Amino acid sequence: MQCTVTKCLVKDCDRHAVARGLCFPCYQVARTSVLLGKTTWEELQKLGLSTRVKTRRIKNAFMSAYDEKKSERESEVQDTGM
Repeated sequence: MQCTVTKCLVKDCDRHAVARGLCFPCYQVARTSVLLGKTTWEELQKLGLSTRVKTRRIKNAFMSAYDEKKSERESEVQDTGM
């Protein structure tokens, strides 16, 4: 599988996109604007300032280790009857 790096959708921003086609700082500004009710993700998409959410999650090493430890912990709790 080939990894492609995409540029942030915001004009004059040269950072790499990490979420919804935006770099982290631009995403944070957009997210705050949405949370404050100034705009919506749909409006930002129509303006070309956001992409759809990608639902596929790539499991990294940390999340794999977390899931493993959580599963072990849940098994221990079940074994002790707590």
